[in-house]
Amino acid sequence: MMLVRRAARFSTTATPRVTIMSPDYIKETPLLLSTRDQIEGREVIQELGMVCGNVVRTKNILEDILAAFGGVLGGETRSYSSLMNETNNEAVHRMKAAALAQGATAVVRTKFETNLAMNRFVFGLHCSSVCYGTAVICRPKKSTQKEHNDDDE
Repeated sequence: MMLVRRAARFSTTATPRVTIMSPDYIKETPLLLSTRDQIEGREVIQELGMVCGNVVRTKNILEDILAAFGGVLGGETRSYSSLMNETNNEAVHRMKAAALAQGATAVVRTKFETNLAMNRFVFGLHCSSVCYGTAVICRPKKSTQKEHNDDDE
């Protein structure tokens, strides 16, 4: 009880502001993604901070049972491959939504972490994916006269 009271005393009552965006807006709004520190032909004018997208997914029990039987024969388990692809894509989508909510035009230093875990009590594979990076505002680099001269040679 004492720990709960102390934790409650130090907690804040303010809730974070959440911006809800339609999936179409996120899909159609251009946002550059890169695993590098910068984007070719662009300069970063402001770093906005880290953004991430987290997802945990499973398949239904029937697909898990079929995958278990298929595992006896070997080969690719397509339902689990699609599970990983869907999970990674959704993590990117959520990271993009977080970056756009901050006003970013790009995300640099993008990384993925994917974990797979089997449920011990029933058939089932849990796939978790996090996609994270640094949200930035960037603009096209201004070309200089020297760059134009180098291109001509």
